Amino acid sequence: MPLKAIAYLIVLLVFISCKKEIIQNKLELVSNPINAGKFSPDASLIEQGQSIDLIAIPNSDYVFKDWSGAITGSQNPITIRMDADKKVIGNFEKKQYPLSVSIDGQGAVKEEIVNVSTNSIYPSGTFVKLTATPSENWYFLNWTGDTTEISNPILLQIKKPKQIKATFISSPYSINVAINGKGNYKKSLFRSGSGNKILLEPIPDFNYIFESWSGDLTSNEANLAVPMDKAYSLQLNFAKKIKAGIDNEKSIPFVQRSNSDKGSVLAYFKSDGGFDAAKVQFKPTFGGKESDWLPLIKLDSTSFGAKVELSGGSYSANVILKKGNAVVLDTLFSNSFKVGEIFGVIGHSLAEGQDPYDLKNYDKIKSTVVTWPWSSNVSFWGRLGELLASKLNVPALIYNTGLGGSTTVQWGLSSEGRYFEHAFYDWKKRYPYSIFEGSFFSNIPNRGVRGILVMHGENDFDYLEEDIVVNAKRYINFTRYKLAFPQLQFSICRCGNANAISGYQKVLNSQARIINETPYTNWGGFVNDLQGEQYRWDGIHLNYAGLEEAAKKWNTALDLNFFKNSTPYIPN
Repeated sequence: MPLKAIAYLIVLLVFISCKKEIIQNKLELVSNPINAGKFSPDASLIEQGQSIDLIAIPNSDYVFKDWSGAITGSQNPITIRMDADKKVIGNFEKKQYPLSVSIDGQGAVKEEIVNVSTNSIYPSGTFVKLTATPSENWYFLNWTGDTTEISNPILLQIKKPKQIKATFISSPYSINVAINGKGNYKKSLFRSGSGNKILLEPIPDFNYIFESWSGDLTSNEANLAVPMDKAYSLQLNFAKKIKAGIDNEKSIPFVQRSNSDKGSVLAYFKSDGGFDAAKVQFKPTFGGKESDWLPLIKLDSTSFGAKVELSGGSYSANVILKKGNAVVLDTLFSNSFKVGEIFGVIGHSLAEGQDPYDLKNYDKIKSTVVTWPWSSNVSFWGRLGELLASKLNVPALIYNTGLGGSTTVQWGLSSEGRYFEHAFYDWKKRYPYSIFEGSFFSNIPNRGVRGILVMHGENDFDYLEEDIVVNAKRYINFTRYKLAFPQLQFSICRCGNANAISGYQKVLNSQARIINETPYTNWGGFVNDLQGEQYRWDGIHLNYAGLEEAAKKWNTALDLNFFKNSTPYIPN
């Protein structure tokens, strides 16, 4: 390499090795409060040893106050020398504006701070609620000045100095109000095209309601506008609210529908106070059609009701009572009236239900089961009612009047008071039929019924086929005779104890003969299909699986053709 080039290289290396390194320091700038302002410059890294002029720039609602942190003072801009990493805080505070409130007339104005502590001088952005309160016999008219409003109270946001005037006016005439009942009233100014008036607004006590104004001015409207043209003497009348309930002795809340999907409920009520007029509207909760508002007949000072025709469905009854023009009762009786399908039951323990197996988890809106006073067993009837209701879109009511330990023969003989021997059914008292009779005929003549669901067979294997058939006809004919309705439908369950080999087929044959030889009868559920421990916990009585399947079997038997072709009993 030439000597000249070598010399040049040496000089270059010496220069590079002697060059000084540049050191930078971090400058952290913080606004207090956050977002109250910003800074210039806003660079975060500045060469060490350099001095800069730092400027704080407040946002529109703030002013700069001072510095803290690495520097102090209130100069702005301020010079800072960067000889190390530094944190500088710029402190800002809200602008302060005065709010001046003056009063014309007699009254007071209350200032309430919505989001900042109170003061006559408010930080910028503060919300202040102003409430004008007139003195006795004075009335608030309006706000003027930096806002023009007639509402009271008002909400202001302070963004600049404000001057507000509250104006009150008085009436030269007095208004004397006597109160009948329990309550009070308030007065305010009512502005109208025909001139200012005094508005009187009733305030009823608990359990009372506005009824009317009387005296020099009369009105059934709650708010009364009184002209400021003379003195007035008025009476403010409050009526006591009343309570009401369904009169269970007179009401028939569930009735059998006709084949045209209509039924007439008896809706009667009792109140604990007097009233002048009553009306009701039936609102469907399952199926059904909403009724018009219908008048209810006043029977005496506290009782009222009517017979009302409704479409098939479940209903809540909205009842309104009025005294004068005052509504003293407006209440809803939920799911209280129903038009649907009603059945009675004749049978033994499979019909009545046996503990511990009982299906109680059915839809209580769609299905109702009435049980014996001494038993809460519903067997599978609640589930059947639920299935029928879902299919027909109307509620179902089933009287579970089955009696454990009974037979077809005993039901037939007891219906006519004939002799038989039994461990606990007394033929002289016409048991078991008279027990069914007492429940069935105390309800059905007023409610109506689609038919009787018969569930016998497991206890019949010891009888002759002819005896089973003859006695089934006895209780069928007697029931129709007593109801005076020969078309009453009887649905005969295909039931039997397959373990009773010698009598099983005989029982099934007798059930087929009953249907073939007796008009207005049909097959019910084929429960005889449910045999074995899968469905019968003791070989006879149904377990949970058996109950569920029995409900399905009956639902299949009571198909749409059954409801189309059978004629329900409808009371007059």
